[in-house]
Amino acid sequence: MAARRLSWLLLGLAACAPRLPVPPEASHAGDAYRAVPYPPPPAKVEVPPTRPSDAAVWLDGYWSWNGAGYGWKPGQWVVPEPGAAYARPSLVRLRNGELLYYEGTWKSAPSK
Repeated sequence: MAARRLSWLLLGLAACAPRLPVPPEASHAGDAYRAVPYPPPPAKVEVPPTRPSDAAVWLDGYWSWNGAGYGWKPGQWVVPEPGAAYARPSLVRLRNGELLYYEGTWKSAPSK
């Protein structure tokens, strides 16, 4: 019973925690990929510094493939261009087991 109460308390606290502003998301449709031999390590825990402006959004840190292994790219505050969306770094496993890595990239808003 005490464990259940603790779980509800933690869930409630998590729901009240402030959220970091993040950019609108985009897909990697049509983007170049790299075949990689193995997945990246687990992400590192980062504590974001103070938000530099109301226009800034947070990009989480991630492991980037450099051709020989993964290197950590720390998270950062970014002020996106108006209408821009971010395609987060992704790893896709094909049915044949091949791993494809997509670097994080900004996409422009479609012109009207």
